[in-house]
Order: sequence, then structure tokens, then C-alpha cells
Amino acid sequence: MSVVVVGLSHRTVPLDLLERMAIPRHRLPKALGDLAARPFVSEVALLSTCHRIEAYVVAERFHGAVQDVRHFLSELAFVPPEEFSDHLYTYYDEAVANGGDFAYIGGDGIAIGVVDLHDPHNPVIVKVIPVAVRQAFINGNRLVVRSDDGLNVYDITNPLDPIATAFVSIAAPGVSGPIGSGALVWNGDTLMRTGLGFGDLEPSGLRVLAPMQIDSAGLKTVVADRYALRVFGPNTAPPPPPPAAPPPRRHAARP
Repeated sequence: MSVVVVGLSHRTVPLDLLERMAIPRHRLPKALGDLAARPFVSEVALLSTCHRIEAYVVAERFHGAVQDVRHFLSELAFVPPEEFSDHLYTYYDEAVANGGDFAYIGGDGIAIGVVDLHDPHNPVIVKVIPVAVRQAFINGNRLVVRSDDGLNVYDITNPLDPIATAFVSIAAPGVSGPIGSGALVWNGDTLMRTGLGFGDLEPSGLRVLAPMQIDSAGLKTVVADRYALRVFGPNTAPPPPPPAAPPPRRHAARP
């Protein structure tokens, strides 16, 4: 079994059609029961706002579950599935952070789904957090979600009920990762460091070039950049500096 996200948004279908698929609060229990009773769906969470509708389902079979959601939406809005099928977006098994008995899954900038994995044969979606997702990682008892405009920080003392605690505003943040009790984030051409509090952002002093992945192990921080795997921390030799940029080419002037 796996987790599948199927949905429609105001970016993919006309608003009048999306409004017909909105689920009022009083209809939600029936809608959940209807979708959960489909042949290839075992667990269900629904997200319905004025901008999108999404079904987060534990699928027995991927294609069967997508078809189940497709028919569910068709019956919900009394619209033939052919009118919106080409506009459905689907995300499959995008695990962005794994904590052992729990996981946080997301789909290309839409939301984080909290999944209870205590029974690995029967994963259960227990919460959906609407937040733009570009990357996520766990650092101690905090979940950090990188969005287009900064880092969203959640307390996961109770891992199945993340609570928003801080937001670090960063214009167009790049790849991020844990360091100590805080985080590193690539911004422009500088690796910045934050303690994951409001506004505490400063240059880290670590020299890298276009990092692709950042992680930590004990007191050491590992950065994979375009040219090398760089390790920072106690009892480590200073990593080699990034290579100098090649000199500009000179072209001989034509006579």
C-alpha cells in the first residue's frame, strides 16, 4: 500500500467547476465514508477550500485508487469525469520526512500529510497541513518545511500533531538542511544559518558552491555541492575551498 494525493485547483480547472466540487462541513462525514468505501482505497483525508480540493488516500493499487477518486469527484459535482480528468494532478509516495513510526508526505507545493506508521501494513493519514512544500526535514523535535518565501517550523513533540511555532522569512530560499539545533539554507550565493526562530538569519561562514544536499550526523554537518562532499565539524580537516571561477574567454578582434 502507498499514499496517493489526487486533486484539482483553481490553477487547473475553472472556478465554477471547482465550486461545484466544494464539500460543505455538514457533508464531510458522508463524503469521507463514500470515498473510503471505494474498492482500492483504505484510508482517506479530504482537503476542500475555495482554491482546491484534494484527496489523500492510502491506495491498495495506484491506478485503481486514482480512478476511485476520479469517480468520487464526478459523482460529487454531477459532472462527467471527461470534463476534468485531464486537469487532475496526482502525487505518489512523495515522502519528504520520515521519523520511524511516522512520516510527513507532500506533493509539489501543496500540503504536508501526517501519516501514522505504527502499523506498517495499515498506514493512517491523521492530519493535513496546508503549506507550500519545496523540501522538508526533521531536526530533533522540529519539522522544518521550506517554502517559496522561507522556512516553516513545527513542534513535533507529538509527532502526529505538528504545531506551527515559527517562520523564518527568506526570499527565494534554496536547499536547506539541519545543523546542530538549527538549519542551514542556501540563499543567493551564501550558505546562511538560522536557529529556527523568527528572523534569526546570518551568514554561516561555511564555504560551499551550489549545494545540492545538506545533512548532519552527530556534531558534523555534511554538504554535497557541485564539486565535492564537504564535512564541517570537530576533528575534521578543513574542506577544500570551492574552485575559482574560470577566467572569461577573450576573442581576438577581427581585422
